[in-house]
Amino acid sequence: MALQERDELTHRLELAAGQALVRLMRDEGVPPTEVREWIPDLSAREVKRLRLIAEQQGKTASPPDGSGA
Repeated sequence: MALQERDELTHRLELAAGQALVRLMRDEGVPPTEVREWIPDLSAREVKRLRLIAEQQGKTASPPDGSGA
């Protein structure tokens, strides 16, 4: 596997994880401490990093209707 393919795969996986965290925390109201209890190897820093990836992607993505809002 080429490095570029690996990097793209890693980004897609991080984005999916970040989107799941955003959904859990924002939509379901699960606090970060509880998320870290469910996934013990996930640090607070990693939770923030994954959320940021998802939130940044959400800001750059435009809706299907192209309205931008």
